[in-house]
Amino acid sequence: GVLIDATTAAPVSGVVGNGNFGDLQFFQLDYGVINPTAFSTAGFKADGTYANATLFNGNYKLVPRGPFFYTDTVVVDLKGKMKIDLPVVPYTYVNLTVAEVSTNSITVKVKASRNATAEALLKQQVSAVVALLGTTAGVNYNNYYVVQNNTTEYRYVVNTSAIPNDQIAQNEYTYTFKNLKPGTTYYLRGASRVSTNNPSGYYNYSGLFVVKTNN
Repeated sequence: GVLIDATTAAPVSGVVGNGNFGDLQFFQLDYGVINPTAFSTAGFKADGTYANATLFNGNYKLVPRGPFFYTDTVVVDLKGKMKIDLPVVPYTYVNLTVAEVSTNSITVKVKASRNATAEALLKQQVSAVVALLGTTAGVNYNNYYVVQNNTTEYRYVVNTSAIPNDQIAQNEYTYTFKNLKPGTTYYLRGASRVSTNNPSGYYNYSGLFVVKTNN
């Protein structure tokens, strides 16, 4: 299935490997236990999809955890292969655009804003806006390009904790990733997170961009 925005019905971007994004919990309701323990065996990919091919037929409750509000309980009577989409309310919306590409640099612009539907449920402060560059499609806040222990050059983080959310939404954060290799493919994403009711520090992500530097 896929995570979908409860307001727009668009897929909600995830990350490969669950890096600061969350996972999907399963509760088997017909196992003979009054309060079954959750088990988690599925993460959400960059396009918001998930898959679990290890389940037995049975009655399950599905609870996604991540940078979103989840209000609808999904109970599934699993028999064979099924597709179950999960509606959620993302904390923030993130958009990344590629502004310029050269032989050894890529310039990006990142915009982040609160989801109005989420804000109506709970006021939350946007505390960080991020631009990330990696060498694989699994790029996320914890998985990005690091050269000679330099942990900041390819993970650009703006602390927005003291900036009003409406002002953050109006800003466009520009950053240039430098010292890249010519004719090389890189993977880029934008990210942002809130500091309220987000104890796991989950990030919302933009879609994944694949960019090749000039020769």
